[in-house]
Amino acid sequence: MEFFNNPIANMYGPHFIVLYLALCTGAVWGLWFWVREGLAKKMYKGETMAMPLEHQPLELIFLSGGRKQLLGLVLLNLVERKWIKISIEPGTGRVLLQSKATATTNSVLAIEQQIIDMLKEQRYMERFVPRLYGSEEFRAFAGSLQKKLEGEGLMCGNSEKRIFNRWKGIILCLLTGLGIYKLVAAIKHGHHNVFFLIISMIVLSVVVFFINVEEYRTERAVQLLKTYKKAFSPIRGNKLLRQAFAIRELTLAIYGFGLLDGSAYHNFMRHIDSSFLGGQNQQGNSGGDNSGVSSSGGCSSCGDGGGCGGGCGGCGGCGS
Repeated sequence: MEFFNNPIANMYGPHFIVLYLALCTGAVWGLWFWVREGLAKKMYKGETMAMPLEHQPLELIFLSGGRKQLLGLVLLNLVERKWIKISIEPGTGRVLLQSKATATTNSVLAIEQQIIDMLKEQRYMERFVPRLYGSEEFRAFAGSLQKKLEGEGLMCGNSEKRIFNRWKGIILCLLTGLGIYKLVAAIKHGHHNVFFLIISMIVLSVVVFFINVEEYRTERAVQLLKTYKKAFSPIRGNKLLRQAFAIRELTLAIYGFGLLDGSAYHNFMRHIDSSFLGGQNQQGNSGGDNSGVSSSGGCSSCGDGGGCGGGCGGCGGCGS
């Protein structure tokens, strides 16, 4: 019984909850900002990062924006090369996708060919994007990029994941063990109002479980992206769409889709984001959002011509 006769075991319930939540908050903060950031900086020795020419835009956008941005750039590239047509369904404002041509495997990536094949029949964007995102083909494609970036020390690899998971396990065992100890002590002392303590332990376990270093870029990656930004200035709006395809793709990879605000593609990434929320932002917009998704042949008034040249389309929007 002495084991349950000490300041912790005898602590008044609400006081222990405050202490326990403080410890949990400190543990989560430590995992998030101390352990994770420490691992991210582990491989960076303060050297000046050169700008390797072998990095492709799809690798850079995966590094800077994650899988959703990667998917967005893959789709946008197909739209700009006129292999996918975007249109608006009359009356509903829902975004439709359909491939326009048959591309050979010599001219496109395997994931691009897969998308073209999947879009031989017209599909709603809010249904297609989550399906593509969860497909084995896209997971394999993103996984290959991730493995390459991990090998270059630009994303946390297996070694960092093992160290981080070890810390997670230690913290989780200590805090859960403390909670269970107090739970047993309370019951032995005749206190059965332990619901909030149980909930706190469950919430802690869930929060800690979802903290990880998967696809987490290292300090080397941060410095590499800074090097690219020094070399390439941001170009915004329709001015970006008038650049050569390679420049557009690389600039978006470095700075993200925010550069498209005010352009013929201004709502492109927003529609992709809303697809993961059930597409509620894509319906009922038959008037105001058309210019943001109707590029490269999607507008009935422009057909396949477009006002920008070089394949950007946009229904003459580049003249603004």
